[in-house]
Amino acid sequence: MELEESQVPAGAVPSYGRAMNRPRLSPALFALVCISFALPFATVSCDAATTSFTGVQLVTFTVPSGGAVDSDNCTGDIGGCVERDGSPPAILALLMALGGLVLGLRGRDKGPGWLATGGVLAMLWIAFAGVASFAAVDFRVGFWLILLLFFCAMCLHGVNAVRRTRSRRREALPEPQAIV
Repeated sequence: MELEESQVPAGAVPSYGRAMNRPRLSPALFALVCISFALPFATVSCDAATTSFTGVQLVTFTVPSGGAVDSDNCTGDIGGCVERDGSPPAILALLMALGGLVLGLRGRDKGPGWLATGGVLAMLWIAFAGVASFAAVDFRVGFWLILLLFFCAMCLHGVNAVRRTRSRRREALPEPQAIV
């Protein structure tokens, strides 16, 4: 076949490879978790002291001061008490979300589910630390959204793990043969 001067030979159809086959729900969930840290996270009050903060403020140790507290668990400013008890698990939760986002963007099947589970546990750590203290904690939309999104990511990866296990079992079974 002869080509004219302005014609270009037809090549193979461009393939987008793995980039187009990667799941997008998992990275989206982890990205939403990261964004949710900017939302109102909680309001904590003890005695006459009250403070409200976002997840970013909790992670960066910049919880606003809300007054002095004098209790068995905490002496000083309520913001400092919240940072002392809540910042380590909040940092852990944010690191879990960032790790899940990176692994999800790289198309990894194994790993993000464990990070989502770790994120749920970190958020429960924050909740139990708040309940265990003698302060009144009102969790706001940021906290609940982060917990929900981590839980959805955990369920998504759990279902995918079950599917992977079932498909491996089916591949491992020998083909049935007819008796002759």
